[in-house]
Amino acid sequence: MIIECKNCGAPLDTQATATLARCAYCGTTQRVKTATTQFQQTPRGWQAPAQWTPPSHFRARSVPLRLDHTKTLRKVVIFIIVISVVTTVLPIAIFVIVMIAGAVAASSSSSRPTRTKRTTKKTTKKKHKLVGGSQASEICTQAAKCCRQITPGSAGCDTLEQAGHESACRASLDGFKRAAEAQGLSCE
Repeated sequence: MIIECKNCGAPLDTQATATLARCAYCGTTQRVKTATTQFQQTPRGWQAPAQWTPPSHFRARSVPLRLDHTKTLRKVVIFIIVISVVTTVLPIAIFVIVMIAGAVAASSSSSRPTRTKRTTKKTTKKKHKLVGGSQASEICTQAAKCCRQITPGSAGCDTLEQAGHESACRASLDGFKRAAEAQGLSCE
């Protein structure tokens, strides 16, 4: 059966039992039952033209379009590549996220408030040695203090205080406060 593409008017050879037909010229997909039928049966020896110029009364621009059977093949190949990449990368990403979440949960559940206080005092002494007289902003000092309560002995807390970037410290402090509340601690 030969139908007319609704976008460019090109003749499309399709099966009468097909539900959808894709234009080999412009790539538009359309329903076979609702398309304009040119011939109920494909004439013997009929071949699609190698080039089609849409008439002016169709939506497509009136520029020559080439017959391209590879559009569908390209889309299938791209789809297979995307699926392959997603199925390879997604499990790895999920594994990494689960491992990080497990490490955070393990460090959160293993810390005790009394141990935290002792470690905080020891780390505070180290802080003065590491900073070496330079003054970190007050917000970075608060963020580092809260960090030490949540993760005792973490060198990252000292680094946070030494950096002195107030906007980063403020964002970190908010996150540390929420984490401390979740553990039943207070960063005030």
